Amino acid sequence: MALFNKKGFCLLLIQKMANIPSAPFTSSQESLPLSQETYDSLLQLLDCQNDTVLLPTLRDIPDPVSVEESAPVMQSSRSCLPATTAWPGSYEFQVKFIQEKLAKHVNWTYSTTQNKLYIRRYHPCPFSLFVNSMMPKNVFIRAMAVYTSPEHASEIVTRCITHYSREVPYRDDTEHFVRCESNQAMYQVDPETKRHSVIVPFENPTVGQHFSTYLFKFPCFSSCSGGPNRRPLTLIITLEQGNNVLGRLTMGLKICSSPGRDRASDEQISLPEKPIPVPSRKKRKEEKKRDLNDEEKSEYAIKVDNRDLCSTSEDDSSQSG
Repeated sequence: MALFNKKGFCLLLIQKMANIPSAPFTSSQESLPLSQETYDSLLQLLDCQNDTVLLPTLRDIPDPVSVEESAPVMQSSRSCLPATTAWPGSYEFQVKFIQEKLAKHVNWTYSTTQNKLYIRRYHPCPFSLFVNSMMPKNVFIRAMAVYTSPEHASEIVTRCITHYSREVPYRDDTEHFVRCESNQAMYQVDPETKRHSVIVPFENPTVGQHFSTYLFKFPCFSSCSGGPNRRPLTLIITLEQGNNVLGRLTMGLKICSSPGRDRASDEQISLPEKPIPVPSRKKRKEEKKRDLNDEEKSEYAIKVDNRDLCSTSEDDSSQSG
């Protein structure tokens, strides 16, 4: 607090009035100073003779708070078109599927050549996630399904009405296409993009392990009408800390009734066609010459219907001999 006499306080107040306009102004506007007559008249109106007053200094006066600065603005950290390119980042974020056998009747299978997961509806699949160092507690995993083809990439992957209506009562994960079997899983809908995702805290591997395992499952088929409707799907798994993406995994996704059969069919289709061998000109000549020699050495049998004629021919040939 600063100590002023009453006259000094009045003078300071008049100076402030002379420099501060009565209405808000932009940076291009300036306040006009008071005239000398107005200044003297203000001094006469204010009976500034004696007494002192306590005037707070500028340090004691709090700065005005803007309405725009005080109101928090919610912003989305994800794009309308999520990135579908794998990026391990500095933590070398990777996934591995541990499957003991490959058979036709399996609940899930992963194709390394196709980079695609084939899985039955509502069957959990273990995802073994790797990082190259211990992670802090505020790191989490996010899983999201998107359409692979560019013409459908902007659409949101939703569930079909048939399977959706069977889940009663309604839960937080009822509308979500990707599920995680964890008590700490949280299901989110982005306020701007409206995309569905599930997040779960990242758990560092236990002693003796080099990976953390999460169980994901999918409540609808890829062929469900009103849902994916046979459109190709891509599963995106990101390692995040706040609004920062530390690593990203992507893979194709197909929810079907026979994962082993569909995987074998897709891998067979993707195999390159074997070229038909064309023999050389020299080889073709040798084969043609060989065919002519075989024809000269061949024996032919003639079928004769008239036996008498045949015997007469034989007698004539013997007499002539």
